[in-house]
Amino acid sequence: MAFNFSHFDFLENRKGISKLSKSLFKKDIKDLKSIEMSEIVSLYENPVKNNRYRNPERAKTRAEYLNQTYIINSKSKK
Repeated sequence: MAFNFSHFDFLENRKGISKLSKSLFKKDIKDLKSIEMSEIVSLYENPVKNNRYRNPERAKTRAEYLNQTYIINSKSKK
């Protein structure tokens, strides 16, 4: 998965998670919040459908869903 994230073409000349993180959030990956990581995962899932500029409502809804899933799963493992 790490190889795929670091080489995935997220479109708009943003190849790899590092470039995407800098482009969208102006942050290093290690400084991202869970909702920001969720947005990246949603873009990985479908970079056109979940693009915040092309489909802002869908992108927001999908990122929020993935973030909630992450939070629920994190709590259940404690």
